[in-house]
Amino acid sequence: MEYLSDEVIFMVDKSGRFTYISKNVEKYGYKPEEVIGKHFMEFIHESEKETMKNRFEKALELIKEYNYYEEIYKTRVITKNGNSINALVHVYYLKDFGTFLCILKDITDKENLIDKLRALNRKMFLLKNIIRRNIVALDIISHDILNQIFSLKNYVEILKGYNLSPEIMNVLNRMEDCIERIIEIVRDSIKLAKLQKISDFKKIDMNLRKLVETVIKSLENKAKKKNIEIINNVNEIVVKLNPIFINVIENLLDNAIKYSYENSKVIIESKELDGKVRIYVKDFGIGIPDEYKEKIFKRFERKSKEGIKGTGLGLAIVKRIVELHGGRVWVEDNKPRGSVFIVEIPR
Repeated sequence: MEYLSDEVIFMVDKSGRFTYISKNVEKYGYKPEEVIGKHFMEFIHESEKETMKNRFEKALELIKEYNYYEEIYKTRVITKNGNSINALVHVYYLKDFGTFLCILKDITDKENLIDKLRALNRKMFLLKNIIRRNIVALDIISHDILNQIFSLKNYVEILKGYNLSPEIMNVLNRMEDCIERIIEIVRDSIKLAKLQKISDFKKIDMNLRKLVETVIKSLENKAKKKNIEIINNVNEIVVKLNPIFINVIENLLDNAIKYSYENSKVIIESKELDGKVRIYVKDFGIGIPDEYKEKIFKRFERKSKEGIKGTGLGLAIVKRIVELHGGRVWVEDNKPRGSVFIVEIPR
C-alpha cells in the first residue's frame, strides 16, 4: 500500500485528524509521523480553507443521514517548503471503521477533457431517466446513485477549474444545474419513500409561532434576493406535532418565495377552530390554475414554470406529513392574485 502509486493514501477520522498516511507523503517534504494526529486543515492552502471546512461539514451531515459518502474534488495543498500544489482528492467513507479513506493525486494537465465531458453527459442522461422512472430500490438510490451523482458533480467542478472555451463552460454550467436538480430529486425521493412506510409517530407539544420563526430565519437570504417580505401572523399556539412537521412549513414558504414576483410579500397566518388549527401560506405570485390544484400534491406533478427549479416532490412530502398528523392540505386562489396553501391539523 505504501508504494501503490504516485498517489498519497491517507485516512482521516470524523474529527478531521490524520490516523494514517502513506510514505509517499515524503515527496512533499513531510514524514508520516509529522502528519499523523494533526488536523487536515493545517495542510490546506488559505484560499481553500473556507471551502474545505464547508465540504467537511457537509460530509458529516451526509454520513449522519445516509451512512455513506464519496466525493472527488480539486483543492490546493501546502508542501513542507511552503509552496502549494493543485491536488485531486478522492474521499470514501468506510462505514465499518467510521473513518475516511482518501487518495491524493497531484494534477498538472487537462488531457481528454472533451471525452470526459461527453461521458459525463451520457451518464447524467441515464441517471436522470432511472431516477425519474423510479425503477430502483431505496437503498440503491441512496448509495449507488448518489455516489454516481456526487462524482459527476465533482468532475464538473474540476473541469470548470481549467481555462476552457465559452461553449464548453456553457455546457458545464447547464450540466451543473441538472446535477443539482437530480440530487434534490434523489433526496426528496428518499424522504418521501421513508414517509410512506410510516403509519404513526410520536408527537410533542410545539409552539407553532416559534416553529415558523425558525423556518423564516432559514429562508431570509432566499427572500432577500427577490426583495420579498415574509410576514409571520401565526398565533402563539401549542400544537401536538412531530418535529418533522417543520418540513411542511419549509416547503410551503419556499414555494411561496419561488413563485412570487420580486418586491412582493408572503404571509403566513393561523386560525383556531373546533379543536383544529389552520395554517395559511399566502403569496401574491403567478397563481395556480384550477386544473392543477389537486395534481400538484402528487409525485412529479408540477405545473411547468419558466426559470423555476423544483423536484415535483415537495408538495407530495407536505401532503404525506400532514396526513400522518391526521390533517389535510389544499390550495385556493388568493385574491386579487397568487395562491393560498391551507393546512388543517388537529390541535
